[in-house]
Amino acid sequence: MSPGVYQARDGEREMRRSSLHTAKLTLLCGAAVAAVLVAAPSSVVGQAPERASDWGIPFSGKPGPLNAITDVAGVTVGMVTLISGDGPLVKGQGPIRTGVTAILPRGKMFDPVYAGWDTLNGNGDMTGTHWITESGFLDETAEPASARKRIPVILATDIGDDIDDTWALGLILRSPELDLKLVVGEYGRATYRARLLARFLERVGRTDVPVGVGMDIEPKGDGGRQAEWIKGYDLKAYPGKVYADGVQAMIDLVMQSEEPVTLIAIGPLPNVAEALRREPRIAQHARFVGMQGSVRKGCGGTPKPDAEWNVKANPQACRAVFTAAWDVTITPLDTCGLVRLRGDKYAKVRDSKDPVAVAIMENYRAWTASSGETSLKALSETASSTLFDTVAVYLAFSHDLCAMERVPLQVTDDGFTRIEPSAKAVLAALDWKDLSRFEDLLASRLTSHP
Repeated sequence: MSPGVYQARDGEREMRRSSLHTAKLTLLCGAAVAAVLVAAPSSVVGQAPERASDWGIPFSGKPGPLNAITDVAGVTVGMVTLISGDGPLVKGQGPIRTGVTAILPRGKMFDPVYAGWDTLNGNGDMTGTHWITESGFLDETAEPASARKRIPVILATDIGDDIDDTWALGLILRSPELDLKLVVGEYGRATYRARLLARFLERVGRTDVPVGVGMDIEPKGDGGRQAEWIKGYDLKAYPGKVYADGVQAMIDLVMQSEEPVTLIAIGPLPNVAEALRREPRIAQHARFVGMQGSVRKGCGGTPKPDAEWNVKANPQACRAVFTAAWDVTITPLDTCGLVRLRGDKYAKVRDSKDPVAVAIMENYRAWTASSGETSLKALSETASSTLFDTVAVYLAFSHDLCAMERVPLQVTDDGFTRIEPSAKAVLAALDWKDLSRFEDLLASRLTSHP
């Protein structure tokens, strides 16, 4: 008998002993049914399968129309049984008698659920129980990783200015829904950003990801607040591919991909706009997910919208991207301007030995130290800065924790994104349904590998 997994209802914040006791009783009843069926007389063989209630085993509540777990809204279940060959077992050849059941608690879109597990007789085995014990979450579908279809993504980032880009890169690498195909430095300082990207990827063992060098435009220079972390690092030493023309690399990847690509853009947008200028058809083969704008609220929840930096730095490029013929999803300051890790959630990342978390913390400490301000240096030991860009990464694979709204947005010359009925509508995360759960997810993802 395998260990059982039970899931808490929405809104539950802890696993109560009573819930675990109920789960144990339910699973034990299931074991009893199996025992009764084995001992059933031969007269029942060949008849339609009977349910526990048909054997007089009492359960509380009323069954749904299908009397199955799929009666719970959102739950999706898939199963495959593989029977092949006969005769004596030959290792590596067969015969085969196996199968797999995949249970997706919230359907095919990722969204973690609170979870716990319990062993009945100790003879079974279930993959992932250590992670449930550690985090309290079932944050991947209960199916083999090889069975999941991952989303191909490109990251365009102005990494090396604000530190949140580094956190966002780490989140992409720790999100099993996403398949990072290319990273490209955005908004000038081309070599500096490419070196940061290359060293981070090499540091965490992901040199399979190519690095694209952005356009050599303003701002120029090879310095920045994370320059100390890449001191002495030569881009030519990167074991993976480096594309001197990152814009063309984006175009080629999108146009050659057999499935739509998601472009996650977390900075100003001159390189993305240039890609659209060179090849407008990329908009037909990709979708855009970005951290840009401020619609109803400003940073930190202030009541007035701000001229958000990623728009203000190059309004013309942002306007070209928002009006292109692709689907546009954004996290404006209304939501991303509220994200910070504090307390135990931050300590989990700060103290983790996960290579991604370690690389993030090294960069965060370099970033705070470069300011020369004592108070900011101390911040890296107690809390994160505002992690704007991580929300764009989340929106690339799920919208469940955000209140999404389709709004017509006009990009103004002074860097505002204003609601204008005649403008093209974009899908925007304008409020949180559960910010705390997103923070939990972020901390758990970044520390998922011991």
